[in-house]
Amino acid sequence: MQKATREQFFRGLKAGVPVMFGFIPVAIAYALSARQAGFSAPETILMSLMVYAGASQMMAVGMLSTGSAMGPIVLATFLLNLRHFIMSTYVMRELPEKTRLLSAFCITDEGFAVFSAQKDENRTMPFFAGLAVITYLSWVGGTAIGAFASGLIPQTLLNSFNIALYAMFIALLAPGLPGKPK
Repeated sequence: MQKATREQFFRGLKAGVPVMFGFIPVAIAYALSARQAGFSAPETILMSLMVYAGASQMMAVGMLSTGSAMGPIVLATFLLNLRHFIMSTYVMRELPEKTRLLSAFCITDEGFAVFSAQKDENRTMPFFAGLAVITYLSWVGGTAIGAFASGLIPQTLLNSFNIALYAMFIALLAPGLPGKPK
């Protein structure tokens, strides 16, 4: 790996750290809800590996637990994720054509926010790859933690996971805010 490519990749990893700290508790919360809905630990993790869309996963678990059929779940997931078409269009124009299909899988709201806030010289494939690696692994890792520790986490701690997503958005937005008001 060339030095500039490696540096861009590690910049992407570093930029994804705030997202990682938000994804892990939210992924744990998803896993706990999936386990409570009757999913096995492998099914819960497989869903995160294949879907990688927290809101859709939460919605699908809720719909499955109430006995919904697959058709309405797929339609609801499609509608919920329409925003990714817009985000993908922006990100994909910055990335090489041969990497776009794989990269599209890695677009999340948080990853889009981090990537689009970068200076032009950081909007590269290696940067995006670093960002995608840390966010994807933190989502799947958090899911695994929640799936296997579902019976060990006290209810008080479980309740606190609900604010993790809001805290993550604040952490992502805060660095971009203008200086202190006069």
